[in-house]
Amino acid sequence: MVTRRELFTMAASAAVLRGAPSPPAPPVVIAPTSYTDKLDDQLIWMFDQLGGAGRLVRNKTVTIKLNLTGSPALRFQGRPLGVTHYTHP
Repeated sequence: MVTRRELFTMAASAAVLRGAPSPPAPPVVIAPTSYTDKLDDQLIWMFDQLGGAGRLVRNKTVTIKLNLTGSPALRFQGRPLGVTHYTHP
């Protein structure tokens, strides 16, 4: 008896051996920024890098992920960073 996992492994191996092309990766843009940069300018630049927003978002749900990084041990005025800022003014 073949398990489902073994079946998927065999199928993936067969695809690799046949030389099946992998699907294209979705477009991604990363813009390093700081808190002093204007968010509007950064988003406009990022959408331009992707070839414009219209063809990407037409009839789709869009997520924009802002990375607010920092160590969990960092504090601002004695409070955790996640409590001291928000991403939607």
